[in-house]
Amino acid sequence: MSKKTSSALDIIERQIKPLLPNKFCIAFSGGMDSTVLLHVMKNIIDEKSQIRAIHINHNIVDNSKVWTKTCKSICKNFGIDIEIISLEVTHNGYGLEAAARDERYKKLKEKLYENEYLLTAHHEEDQMETVFLRMARGTGLDGLQGINEKYSFGEGIIFRPMLEVSKTSVMDYAKEHQLKWVEDSSNQDTHFDRNFLRKKIIPQFRERWPSIASSVSRLSQLSAQNIKILNQIAEEDIGPIANMNELPLAKLLDKSFERANNMLRYIILANGMSIPSMKTLQDGLKEMLDPETDKSVIAWKDYCIRKYKNHLYFLSNSDLEPNKVDVRIPWEIGKTVNLGENIGTIEATFIHGDGLSIEKCKNKLTISYRQGGELIKPIGHRINKSLKNLFQENQILPWMRDKIPLIYYQDELVSVADLWFNQNYVASQNEAGFVVNWHKKMIIKQN
Repeated sequence: MSKKTSSALDIIERQIKPLLPNKFCIAFSGGMDSTVLLHVMKNIIDEKSQIRAIHINHNIVDNSKVWTKTCKSICKNFGIDIEIISLEVTHNGYGLEAAARDERYKKLKEKLYENEYLLTAHHEEDQMETVFLRMARGTGLDGLQGINEKYSFGEGIIFRPMLEVSKTSVMDYAKEHQLKWVEDSSNQDTHFDRNFLRKKIIPQFRERWPSIASSVSRLSQLSAQNIKILNQIAEEDIGPIANMNELPLAKLLDKSFERANNMLRYIILANGMSIPSMKTLQDGLKEMLDPETDKSVIAWKDYCIRKYKNHLYFLSNSDLEPNKVDVRIPWEIGKTVNLGENIGTIEATFIHGDGLSIEKCKNKLTISYRQGGELIKPIGHRINKSLKNLFQENQILPWMRDKIPLIYYQDELVSVADLWFNQNYVASQNEAGFVVNWHKKMIIKQN
């Protein structure tokens, strides 16, 4: 084999061999890069390993169906099973490139098997383009890392074994092995940012600085090393906390602004959230640290950080959406009621002489949610108390209050989930009773 092609083959083989035997899924576009990756993988994996491919058709280009057929043909010739997934990408003002990428990765994540490696064919030049794009759009040190080589992805792991492979090496390998691939016509459209960089900007850089791709690759590696150091500092500054999506404000107050900012960045990423712009994060942090404000919010695409009672909460926008369920759900106390993925389930544990009286409830209960003005006489209290006051006194998080199940007998509030029971419905020593159990995934109360 020639020295020209050994670079691509040797690098991929060096990355993959330690993983064998294993399960591998190739994100197969049908282009030259992923075709080379598919060919190399077919020839280096052992008999105990499994390999398959997934092709995502975004239905953006006119010849996408022909493209899909070619992908099937290539995989058939290689003896590799392929799954074709068709998407309809809507971007609603969000960039088409970014929307397509998000939809593609969302679908790939759903399709990945447990502990399976998803391999993508990103190479050294893709890394350079990604760093340039992020610099043009405004990025921090995280963005200079470029494309991450390996991380958890759905039930499996995403891995990019070609990040150190040059585009020239990929082309040489493809020509030597006489591979056939699909030429993406959309790659010529400089309306797309990445194509504009690839066609108009990077060639000028390469003409003046021929080793620019290697230089950017080193920058990415150095950035990744510095991020590791910053993460270690953040972990030390944060210390032990009960939940990664809740941070006591006091942990920020004795730190420099830069270290406080680094702590927020670390927790944002730990929660799988996208990073807001530098201005959004820094301006928001200044407001959070202001002792005169109690309900500050840092908001960006799909996510927010909310300040409440001197704690910061890291949330998705869906966490803040109001609960729109306005019907009463029948509950026979001998059965479990499923109220949805996050709200969870309600079921009863039966006891004698304690809990709520089965006789008083007549086994005819309903479940609904807060509308406003609800009253209950909690056990140990002489008078009715408003739900609003109970929530405030017990530091129930404001955005979770309308998601707490309320249990009624006719029009009287018998139980607020498993938080408070109505004194008027308590079982006597000689009565059969039950206790409400609420199995939830939500955090509703400040730690």
